[in-house]
Amino acid sequence: MDLNTDFLVPKNKLVDEVVDWLLGRPETKRGEAFDGRITTVDGALSLAHVCVVVPTAQSGRNLRLALAKKVADRFDGRGLVPPMVQLPMQLAAPADESLREATDAEVAAAFLKFTETRPRHHVADGKPELDEWTHLFRPESPGDPDAIFSFLDQLSDIWNILGAGGVLMRDVPENEAARKILEDALGDEKVRWEELADLENAFFAFLHDCGLRHRAESIRLAKTAPKALPEGVTEVVLPALADPVPVLYDVLEHLPGNPTVTILYHCDEAESNKFDRWGRPLVDRWTGDNRPVVSGLTDEDIVRVASDAMLAEKLASDFPTRDSGKEIPSLGLCDETLFPEISGVFSVKGYELHDPARFRLSASSLGRIAEHLLSLYACGDAPWPWDEFATLLREHDVLRRFTSKEEHPRRTETLEGLDAYRNAAFPESVPQDANLPMDCFDPEDRHQKDDLDRALNFKTAAQAFAKSLCDARKGPPHGPAAFLRRALADIYKHVPLRPWKKDGETEPAERIREREREAAEFLAAIQALLGALSPFEDETIRDLGLDDALQTALLRRALANAAYSLEPDSDRILTTEGWLELAWSGKEKIALAGFCEGAVPETVAGHVFLPDNLRTALGLSSNGSRLARDTFLLRSIVGSRNEHDVRAYFARTNKDGDIHRPSRLLFLVDDVALPRRVQALFGPLPAVGTIPARRIASEWRPRLSPDVPLPASRDEKTPGVNMSPSSVDSWLKCPFAYLLENRMRMRRLDEKNELEANDFGSFVHKVLEKFALAQLAKTQAGQPQASAVEEIKSDLRAAFDEVRAAYGTSPGLKIRLQLKSAWARLENYAEVQAFWAGSGWRIAAKPELDFRVRPFADDGDPLLEDVWIKGTVDRIDYKEGVGYRLVDYKTWDERGEIASHVLAGGDEQLSHAASMGLPTTDERTTKGEPKASHRFLTVQPALYARCLAKARPEDLLDFDGPPPVPVVDLCYLVLGK
Repeated sequence: MDLNTDFLVPKNKLVDEVVDWLLGRPETKRGEAFDGRITTVDGALSLAHVCVVVPTAQSGRNLRLALAKKVADRFDGRGLVPPMVQLPMQLAAPADESLREATDAEVAAAFLKFTETRPRHHVADGKPELDEWTHLFRPESPGDPDAIFSFLDQLSDIWNILGAGGVLMRDVPENEAARKILEDALGDEKVRWEELADLENAFFAFLHDCGLRHRAESIRLAKTAPKALPEGVTEVVLPALADPVPVLYDVLEHLPGNPTVTILYHCDEAESNKFDRWGRPLVDRWTGDNRPVVSGLTDEDIVRVASDAMLAEKLASDFPTRDSGKEIPSLGLCDETLFPEISGVFSVKGYELHDPARFRLSASSLGRIAEHLLSLYACGDAPWPWDEFATLLREHDVLRRFTSKEEHPRRTETLEGLDAYRNAAFPESVPQDANLPMDCFDPEDRHQKDDLDRALNFKTAAQAFAKSLCDARKGPPHGPAAFLRRALADIYKHVPLRPWKKDGETEPAERIREREREAAEFLAAIQALLGALSPFEDETIRDLGLDDALQTALLRRALANAAYSLEPDSDRILTTEGWLELAWSGKEKIALAGFCEGAVPETVAGHVFLPDNLRTALGLSSNGSRLARDTFLLRSIVGSRNEHDVRAYFARTNKDGDIHRPSRLLFLVDDVALPRRVQALFGPLPAVGTIPARRIASEWRPRLSPDVPLPASRDEKTPGVNMSPSSVDSWLKCPFAYLLENRMRMRRLDEKNELEANDFGSFVHKVLEKFALAQLAKTQAGQPQASAVEEIKSDLRAAFDEVRAAYGTSPGLKIRLQLKSAWARLENYAEVQAFWAGSGWRIAAKPELDFRVRPFADDGDPLLEDVWIKGTVDRIDYKEGVGYRLVDYKTWDERGEIASHVLAGGDEQLSHAASMGLPTTDERTTKGEPKASHRFLTVQPALYARCLAKARPEDLLDFDGPPPVPVVDLCYLVLGK
C-alpha cells in the first residue's frame, strides 16, 4: 500500500477543499491538459478511478452536489464521471463468498430455530431453562419469541459495536488487555463473555449449516482478506475522516491490487503531529491540557433557553423566512430527539423539515395496515378482536377500497355506522364472516332508525373486507407473508402508483407537487414492505420449519425494523444535518441545535457488556476518542467560517423536565475567558420571544352565518321546520356548540367501552317505556295495572331482560356492572310506582308521546308566531277527578343526600309558570311524606305542559283522542342510586 498525505486549507470549508483537491487546484479549461487527478474517458472528464470515503450518507450527498456545481462552473458545463463514494463499513466486504451473508430476517429466524434446538430442562415453576449459557438467558426466555428477539437485539448491539473493529465475541476473552479487565471486574463478567463466545460459535456454526454467514463474521474475515475494489479504482481518499472505524484501516492494509491511499488533513501542516498516520485525531493531543481554543464561537453565539420547546421557537425565529432572499443556514440536529419539536415550529416559517435518516415503515399508513393485518392473521380461525378489525376499517386506504366509489357520502356513513354499532352493542370480537347482529337497534324507534341505517352500511363494508381477508388466507402458498401480500394487494388494487388526473382537470402546482411526493413516498414504502416480505418467500426461512405463530412474530419484527428514505424534492424542504456531516456542509452559516453533553460528544456510560475501559482495550471507539474527534470537528466547522456564522443552541431541560448539561466543547476557550463562559452558560437566562401562533387558513375557518335557519324536519309526518325542548336547552347552555352541531353538522362521537351517561339513561328509558306499554296493554284488556311492589318488579324484569338482550349473552365486565346498577335503580322505582298507583295515578297515554305544536301562536309576538316545538313526553299519568301529570325521567346523580326519587318545580318556578298560563298543582308527595323544596331541573317539562295545553289532536303524533289536558302537575322521576 502506498500511503500519501496532503493538507487542506483549514480556513475554507471542508467540502469545497475536497472538491478542489479532486478536480486539481489549477484552473483548468477545456482543451488543456489535466493533471494526474482527472482522467479523460472518450473525451469526458472522469474521477471514476478514485474512491472517496465519507463518514455518512448525507456527507456523500453534499460532496456530489458540490462536485457537480464546481464542474459546471469551472469546465463550462462539461460532464464529469464522478468518483466512487463509500462509507467506511462498505469497504469491509470479505473476498470469501462461499457463504451468503444472512439478512436481518434470516438471522432472527435462524436464532429462533437455534434456541429451539438447544437442550433444556424445566425449573420448579414449569418454565423452560436452557442447560447452557445460564448467565445470559432468563428462565422464561426459551419458547417466548419476544424474549428471544429482545435477547437477539442485545447480541446484535454487541456485534455492531465490536464490528467497528472487526472483532467477534470470541476475540474478547482471548485479548490479553481485555481478559485482565474482565478478571478484575466484579461479578461474573469473565464467565459471561466466555458464554457469549461459546454461544456465538454455536450460532455461527448453525448459520453455516443453513448456507449463511453472519455480518459480524464477514467483517472479521474482511479485516485480513478483504474483497478487491471495483476494476479501475486505483486510489482511496480519506478526506479528514475523523470518525474512528478501526476495521477500515485493517481493510486498507490488506486490499488486493495495492491501491494508493491518500490522507487529507483539514489543518495546517504544522499540526500533523496531532493526528495518527490515518488522519485520526490523537486523544492526548486534543483533550485535557492540550485541548485547542475555539475562538470563533463567542458567548454571543451561544443561545441559552430554558426548555426544548423554547429552543425550537428561538431557532425558528432566528431563521430567515423562505422568501426573504437570505441564504438559509444549515440546520445541525445534534440531538435527534429535537426533530419533532423543531419540525412543528418551523412549519410556521413555511419550512417542511426533512430528516435524512430513514423513515420507519411502521409509521406509514401501509405499515400500520400491515401490522393490524398480521394481528388478525394471528387469530387463526377464532373471531377477530373488535379493536383490531375496527381500526383497520377506519384506515383511509381500507375504507376507500371497501366502500362505494360512486357514493362518497357512504364512507362517512360507514364510519358513523361503525361508531354507532360500537356504542350500541359494545362488541368484543367480530366473527370471520362479519355477520354482525343488529338486535341492539330498534327499527321502530325514531331515535335509532338513522343509526341502524348507518350501521348497515358499516356491516356491508365489514363483510366485504372480511371476505377479502378470508380469501387472502387461502393458499398456496400459505403463511403470514403470503397472506399479507394477498391482503394488501386487494386493498391497494385500485390505488395508482403514479399521480394522475382526469383530462381537462387543472390543479395548483403546489397540489401537483404534493401528489407527486405522496406517490413517491408510497412507492418507497412499498419497496420497503417487499424487502421485508422477500426473505419469507424463499427457501431459507421456509426450510427452518417455523410454525405459523413464530413466522408471524418474525414478520412483525421485520416490519417494525423496515425503513425507507426519501430525497427532498421542493424548495420548501429543509434538510437537517447530523453532527458528523456538518463539517461537509457547503452553507456559510450553521445552527447547532441541542448542543448538550451526551449528544456532542456522544457519551456511552456503563454499557452492560462493553464499558468504556473494555472498548479502549479492544481498540474500539471510546468516550476519549469521540471527545477528540468532536473537538477537531467543532474547530473545523467554526474555523472555516466567518465570525458569528456558527451559533449553538442549548436548552437546560428537555420536554420531560430532565436537566441538560451544556456540551464540554462549549468550554474550549482560553483561561481568561473561561469564568465569563461559565457564567454565560449557568447564569440567568435571557428573555426569549415566542413564535406567534400559526394563522388558520381562511378555508379552514368555520363559516357560521349570523342567520341560522331552524332545522328542517326529515319526517314526512312533520314537514317544515321545528325545534325540540332539548334543542332549546342546548342553545341556552352554549349557542356556539349548538351552531356547530346543527349548522355545521359537527357532532363529536367518541368510541366507548362502557355505557356513558346518555347511554345509561336511554337504557333505563327503554325499560320504563316497555313497562308502561305493558300496563296500557293490561288496561286495554280490562285488567288493572300493576300496583303491588312485587308485581311491578316482575313486569319491570320482563322489560329489563328484553332491552338487555341487545348487549349479548356475555357483555364485558364494565357493562355488566352498569346493567346491575340500572336494575338496582329500577327496583327503587318499583316502590315509587307502587306509591303512585296507591294514590290513584294510572299510566294514561302512550309512553314517549310525540308532539309538534305552535305553543306561542296566540301570544301576539310575530317572531314566535310560526315557531314549532317538536318533542317527546316520557310519560303521562291520569288521576280521576284531578287531571293529568307529565313525568320526565332522569338518571342523574344529584349532589348530597337524595331524600326522594321524585322532584317537581319549586314555588317560585311554579308561580312563574302559572303567570305564563301553565297548569300547576301543589300536590307533591313521595311515599306519603311532603317534599320540603322543589325545583325545575330543565326547561323541558314547562315547554311540554305549554305545548299540550295548546295542542290540537292532529298535533299529537300517533295518538288517538283529544289532548291530555288539563295538565295539573309537572314531575321528575329521578332514578338515583
